[in-house]
Amino acid sequence: MEFMLNPEDKYALQQQFRRAVSFNDRLAEAEAAHKHASEGRWWIMGIIAVLFAFHSDVFLGMSLAFFFVHFFVLFREKMALGRLRERKTEIDWWFHRKGLNVVGLQLFSERDARRSTPLDPFNDVHYSA
Repeated sequence: MEFMLNPEDKYALQQQFRRAVSFNDRLAEAEAAHKHASEGRWWIMGIIAVLFAFHSDVFLGMSLAFFFVHFFVLFREKMALGRLRERKTEIDWWFHRKGLNVVGLQLFSERDARRSTPLDPFNDVHYSA
């Protein structure tokens, strides 16, 4: 027996599916931005400036600024990634309450263990009459 979607939830289901697809894209971008921020080399310049800081207070200030920039960018990207993961979890819970799973860009019933029949929330064939 094929799983049918509830027609009363059609509008909400379509909106949540659009959000899930959007959050998948935004989450991938945020993970790439976090990876790029963690690969930042501001801390290397900070260490070099610390080596010269023994002779001048200017270099001490520069080293602190470089370390601040590095950790600020890293913290900002980590917070953005955490917010997106939290929202994605909320959307996944919404689908779980309806008996559905979003895997990648496809919607499946939780009863479909093999993920063999994706559901299209925009196709009226998948809604019960």
